[in-house]
Amino acid sequence: MASSFVWSSIITELALPGAWGTFDPRGLDEEQNQTAVEALFQFLADFLQDRDAERDGLRIIFHDYSLRFAE
Repeated sequence: MASSFVWSSIITELALPGAWGTFDPRGLDEEQNQTAVEALFQFLADFLQDRDAERDGLRIIFHDYSLRFAE
């Protein structure tokens, strides 16, 4: 997964692994759309929890993100 994807593509890829490239994210069927929407809100909740978990939560998130693409 490339870091230059728009958020909708990133959520679609994470929510529906292995399906990337087989459909247009704007053309999800009802079940795929529901899965992607549920994933979006779960990822958002996880982000907010991690961000607020400790004083430097946001700095840690950015640090971890940068390490992911350093390899």
